[in-house]
Formats: sequence, C-alpha cells, structure tokens
Amino acid sequence: MALGVLTGAGLRAVSDDVVIFEVEDAAGSLARITRQLADGALDIRMVQTISRSAGRCVVAIASDNNDRARTLLALADRLL
Repeated sequence: MALGVLTGAGLRAVSDDVVIFEVEDAAGSLARITRQLADGALDIRMVQTISRSAGRCVVAIASDNNDRARTLLALADRLL
C-alpha cells in the first residue's frame, strides 16, 4: 500500500523483504557477518543500519536467499 502511494505521487520507491539481525557496534563486526553470508554463497543486495544503541547495531539485509541468510545468522546467534 505505501509503495503504491509513493510511486503514485511520482516518487521512486522500492520494496524488498529483509532479514533483521543484531551485531556489535565495533569496527569490522558487520564485515565479518557479511563475509560469513558471502562464504555461504549468498548475494547481498542491500544492507541498512536500523538503529545503534549501547554498543549494538540492528541491521536489515536483503539477499538472493533470505531463508538461507536467516539460517546462517541463526547459527551465528545473530538473528532477532
């Protein structure tokens, strides 16, 4: 619905399913997670920080196989 309203107003908008996870707010933390996903044969299409607080980041990621991403992140105990 929101996507239709935005595009109907002449704005460029995209919609994608994402996986939400938490990572330490420290240099290299997100790089390690995305490397694990890439090593699991996933193509990452989008990464966005949702929030940062108390040394933690909540991150949204879209990949070519979000179910596999959820499995890999659950194994790493990162999935929210």
